[in-house]
Amino acid sequence: MPTSPAAKTDGASREDYLRSRWDDALAAKMDPVERLIYRSNILGADARITNTGGGNTSSKIEVKDPLTGERTRVLWVKGSGGDLRTATKANFASLYLDQVLNLRTLYEKNEHRGPKTPAEDAMVGMYPYTTFDRNPTASSIDTPLHAYIPFAHVDHMHPVAVIALATAKDGPALTREVYGNDVIWTNWQRPGFELGLELERVCREHPNAKGAILGQHGLINWANDDKECYLLTLDLIRRAQEFLDARAGKADFGGAKVQALPEAERRRVLVEVLPWLRGKVSAEKRQIATVEMREEVLEFVNSHDAPRLAELGTSCPDHFLRTKIKPLYADWNPEGGNVESLKTVLEAGLTQYRADYAEYYDHCKRPDSPAIRVSSPSVILIPGVGLVAWGKSKSESRVTAEFYNAAIGVMRGAERVSQYIALDRQEAFDIEYWLLEEAKLKRMPAEKPLDRQVVLVVGAGSGIGKGLLARLLGEGASVVAIDRDGDSAVAAGNELQKKVGMGIGVAGTGISGAGQIVGLGADMTDRAAIRRALSEAVVAYGGIDQVVVTAGYYPNPDDKGEVGDHEWARAFAINVTGPYLVADERVDLAGAQLERRALERLHAGVGLGHVGRAKHDLAHRRSGQRRKAAACPPSTFTICPVVLLKSPFRNAVIARI
Repeated sequence: MPTSPAAKTDGASREDYLRSRWDDALAAKMDPVERLIYRSNILGADARITNTGGGNTSSKIEVKDPLTGERTRVLWVKGSGGDLRTATKANFASLYLDQVLNLRTLYEKNEHRGPKTPAEDAMVGMYPYTTFDRNPTASSIDTPLHAYIPFAHVDHMHPVAVIALATAKDGPALTREVYGNDVIWTNWQRPGFELGLELERVCREHPNAKGAILGQHGLINWANDDKECYLLTLDLIRRAQEFLDARAGKADFGGAKVQALPEAERRRVLVEVLPWLRGKVSAEKRQIATVEMREEVLEFVNSHDAPRLAELGTSCPDHFLRTKIKPLYADWNPEGGNVESLKTVLEAGLTQYRADYAEYYDHCKRPDSPAIRVSSPSVILIPGVGLVAWGKSKSESRVTAEFYNAAIGVMRGAERVSQYIALDRQEAFDIEYWLLEEAKLKRMPAEKPLDRQVVLVVGAGSGIGKGLLARLLGEGASVVAIDRDGDSAVAAGNELQKKVGMGIGVAGTGISGAGQIVGLGADMTDRAAIRRALSEAVVAYGGIDQVVVTAGYYPNPDDKGEVGDHEWARAFAINVTGPYLVADERVDLAGAQLERRALERLHAGVGLGHVGRAKHDLAHRRSGQRRKAAACPPSTFTICPVVLLKSPFRNAVIARI
């Protein structure tokens, strides 16, 4: 199938992001389902049109029924959990349209039906009975939104510009001002069967309407031609964007309250605070970080209005499912970059945040609500520095950062033309702790042994170290591959990143936008080089949990069986001094995190006999882990385990000589 090469972006120019990416020649070669996938991919290519994993598209297509041989209408709609940018046919559910529409009869027989009722939720369990052609893709809760709109093609997006109108205090009036009768305002309603029926009513009562704004949520529009539907989506977003742009003038968010630190100072603060902060937010479950320091984020976190707006929280359901009910805003004066004062503010803020979250849960919980989840913030805003997002993996934290980036854009637009209004707390809770969301969480695959951990491998450019990288990635770790030959480390990282994929989420400044693995160059016998590399690892992932040193050097004796002084010095530097410097710098950098949690540590040395033992002895002196490694036979290169609490490499034999 021909596909679009578009890659998701959130940094293109405004003129670029709403340009048409539709290629008539390419689309002409596709069947109707392929055209739906193509339309989805190019709509999902920019985070300002819809966020990662957010929104959905559909087409109603007439095909031959394999059971009866008769022509029948099939609803192809993006399924549960899919992402438009990366969607393939496997991400789309296919349902007999007439059977989905007939579910109304079943629903209306239930006298207890209505929004947010068990009767409405039960309809999700009916969708599998309408499956066409044994398609295993699970239908999403948005399926009825597409089914009950009587047009062939439907796009439901979460555009930043449109959500700004949807979250504005004067949303209904602004919608009329921007769109006239082309787009109809609908009040907030949780996605589900009732919202599908509401959109059917909108289409019936407003036959000339082209779309609807879903209050606090997003945009949905329709057409009977797929290209027309795509172009309509872009046009409706453009009209909202131009409306917001025309009202730019005074400084957004009340102007600057503090100034951003210089870039080098921001990095210094992050390197000093992130391992400590990661230990704090990982009190319940270990987290991986993504850092955002882009101009738009700094403008927000440095502003007068940031504390007020941060406290309100996000609105779009997709956003707050990742960002939680609100972020933690650290009320810190960045002037001078005093890290100890920042830690004091963050410590107090975390305590208050957890108390607030517990109060939110206790106040809003239902009799059948799931148990309270992790109460630490998933987004932390630091004036002068930026935004730190947290998740169980690098991909998850990038998504969280992306979503709060979108929320900042939403708040900017809403405040520019009116006043930003967040979703009601009870409504937010009923989304966050929705039993259908809980069921989705329980269906997720079990975590891998090294999920949530950051592992640093020294000597990763070739040989044993490079071989370990794939194993670590396969077991879930985020990996920093370091080698004296920086090009080899980068190449090894890039090669494996292509194999495992970048995952989801479009966010992260500089190295913090990395995937599951990043390659760096550093000579481990150079303390300054190691310090720089470990600092990069901290900015990329938030901290370091395990260190694997596979780099080693075996001096070859001359014809007389002797080793020259130069060769001996080189062997000692690589096999003894290098691992010591790595361990020493790692403890300096991550000491606070280690004190907070008993993180597993893996310090493995490659050496020969007494050299290997000396190497381990020195490498663990500083951290108080001095142990004498078992002697390695002179004829064997091995990883000599020193601390192996949980490791896939126990007793691994590297090579025979």
